[in-house]
Order: sequence, then structure tokens, then C-alpha cells
Amino acid sequence: MLLIGVLFAGTAIADRWYILWSGPFDAMGAVELDSIAQAPEYPSAIAVWVYVHRGVQTFDCSPPTNCIATSQLTHYYADCGKMVAAEIRRIPLNLRGKVVATIDSPIPTWFSIVQVDVERDSDGEIRREIQPRDPALLSFCMQYTLAK
Repeated sequence: MLLIGVLFAGTAIADRWYILWSGPFDAMGAVELDSIAQAPEYPSAIAVWVYVHRGVQTFDCSPPTNCIATSQLTHYYADCGKMVAAEIRRIPLNLRGKVVATIDSPIPTWFSIVQVDVERDSDGEIRREIQPRDPALLSFCMQYTLAK
């Protein structure tokens, strides 16, 4: 896919993609800068394509069944002020970088970008654990909000 080829084309990364984080074995999260625009019909939200490559880690990308991927492109509508987003389209890529499927959401279903789990430990102390649904999207929203 041409879009993925741009990610690894040296200086093209700086032109179209903003690297949000990187890790071992070429793991990375990036945002396509040209994709950032007003989300249609949602005045407080923006549309953005997020690319995540997990390096040697794989993840289940079902549907389709038995889908194993190391990379994924996701088109989100994100309201970074409210820290909510909706997945519009997801394109998982197999271990060779080939498109496995294109999964479209028929209607936007909004979710919290950050999930906070609260529990009490054995001493009665409250413990909070913050888990982002998509670390690249969370990183983008934090930087986008700071830049405003």
C-alpha cells in the first residue's frame, strides 16, 4: 500500500507524518499531518489518520477471523478537549505489510480515549490505573491540545 510506503521513505516521514512515539524493533505511532481536518457533522471533533506499528508484537485484528497484524491504520474522529473518539475506518496490515481488511464503522460510536480503573488495595487505599485505548491517539490529542 502506497500510504505505508511513505512511512518508511526517509524524509517523506517529515513531510506527511508526525512520529508520536517510537520503540524497539521499529515500533512506532504516527499521525498523517495531511489528514487532520474538521470532522464532518461534529463541530468539536477533528478527523485524523493514526498509524501504529508494533514491531515484533502481533495483535488480533478481528474481524476478519484469524487476522494477525503488526501494523494498523485507523481513521478517527477525535474530540481532544473531551478526550473522546470514534473509530471510522480500520485497516489492519499483516506481517508482510499487506492490507488484511478494511473495516468501516457504519455510525460513529464514541469512546473514552483514556480508561481509568479505580480499585481499593488490601489496605483500603484507592489505586488508579490509567490505560489509553490507543496510545498514539492519546499522544496526538495531548500534543494537539497543548498546541492550541
